[in-house]
Amino acid sequence: MLGKELLKNAGMSAYERKCVYEDIKEIAWEKQDDHYYFVETIISTNHEITFSYDHESVGDDYCDYDALDFVEILGVVKYDYEKLLKDAGIDYQTSNGSPSIYFELDGKTYRISNHKRPAYQDESENWHEWNDEDIEIICENEIEMYHEIRAIIEEQIY
Repeated sequence: MLGKELLKNAGMSAYERKCVYEDIKEIAWEKQDDHYYFVETIISTNHEITFSYDHESVGDDYCDYDALDFVEILGVVKYDYEKLLKDAGIDYQTSNGSPSIYFELDGKTYRISNHKRPAYQDESENWHEWNDEDIEIICENEIEMYHEIRAIIEEQIY
């Protein structure tokens, strides 16, 4: 596979890179019977990875090869919402164990996450929902979280 250094340069851990390789390999095996060449973009953690797959030069005798032998990583974009907030000078807090981020801007408190905030239990073991005054935005993934935060920041600038 060509372009592995792009994944390293984007700050991906060895485990994250392994997951990306497995995702790419699965896509390549699914598409290789119908497509000798294709370009695909996938999302993994807070990275967008674009790769190409090309086994035209080998023809039909490629069964002894690994699908990754025909892959080239073309580009990696990292969507770092924490850096985005730091660069804007906004104090924020993150949640332990989940991609949830909390910050205050222009008198509004925001919670942006990939899941609804779970209820909490008080000392009497009663369950309560969190304060409705916070603006809670639920996103599909961390890249969508990045775009939501950027939109909020840009709205305050303009």
